[in-house]
Parts: sequence; structure tokens; C-alpha cells
Amino acid sequence: MANIAAEEFGHVELVCATTNTMLTGAAPTENGAPAGTPLAGLKAARNSHHYLAGGLGALPQDSNGRPWNGDYVFSSGDLIEDLTHNYFLETGARSGKLRVYETVDHPAARALTGYLLVRGGVHQLAYARALERLTGADLAKLLPVTPDRHGQDPGVPPPPRARRAPEAVPLLAGRLPGAPSGLQREAPGDRRGADGR
Repeated sequence: MANIAAEEFGHVELVCATTNTMLTGAAPTENGAPAGTPLAGLKAARNSHHYLAGGLGALPQDSNGRPWNGDYVFSSGDLIEDLTHNYFLETGARSGKLRVYETVDHPAARALTGYLLVRGGVHQLAYARALERLTGADLAKLLPVTPDRHGQDPGVPPPPRARRAPEAVPLLAGRLPGAPSGLQREAPGDRRGADGR
């Protein structure tokens, strides 16, 4: 679970890097200097705070301009409740990512969103397996995708939602383009118990 938390911070960096890549060259220049009023076209943008505070760079905030803060961290003190909460957060986040995917046409945005869709599915499955181990409840039966079956049998077609994001299809088979290993790799010590062994 700690690896998921670290990966989520990496996703923030990945989204910011993708946003910055998409915005590179967005402001017109003349001989390297800003041309006239380069941000004038953004006057009608729905999140004007973004370009006023960040220029044409990425900021750690939501689509309404609210910055990320510690209020997003949930901890009930009950491990099972926290894992269940995270499982359903991943479910909602995947729906939101799919809507973003279906809204954008920029190749970098679609590749990023397809990747995040798959990673969200991996996280859902990790939370489901942890809950199953603790309680016996098989939340994986609720998943809208079938990563276990799909990864093992090339004859199984991708889940319907994945077909809407073709960039995600090779990732669902458990591999990144050009990478020999699967999406989820264990770090040394991942299988240690609470006593450190």
C-alpha cells in the first residue's frame, strides 16, 4: 500500500510534466520574446487563476483552481475502513479519468489518461486483494475490468471501457510498450510483515 501512495505522488509529477509538454509553445513569440499579449486568448478560460498564478505551467490544483492540501487525506484509524474508502476512491477516479479521456484529443493527454486508467485498475485490485486477505470479502468481483483473466488469455477481448481507450489496451495485458516486465513490480521488503521480517 505504501508503494501506491508513492506512485500517486509520481502521477502528480507525470500529469504536471504532460501538461507542461502540451503547453510548450502555446504562447506566440517573436524572436524569443512574448508577442503582444500572449495570454489574451485565455481571458475566457474557466480557470483563470491557473494562468494568472502559473502562467502556462502546471499547478497542483483541481479543475476549479482549488489547490491540493492535507484535507484530501482520509484516515479513520480503522484499516478496513481506510482500504474500503481507497477502493471506492479509485473507482470514482477511474470514471473521471475516462471522462477526461473522452473529452481530449491531444495525443499526450490521451496516452497519459490511458496509462492512469490502467494504473487505477491496478490500485483497485490491490485494495480489493488486501481487503480479501483481511476480511475474506472478494471486492474484485465488483471491478468493472478483469485484469487477471485478460492478462492470462490473449483470446479474451479487452473490457468494454478499455476499448474506448485504445492506449490502455496493451497496458491491460500487463506490459508497458517496449518493457519486458509487468506493470506492478515488488520492491525489496514488500512482503515483510508488521514485525519487519
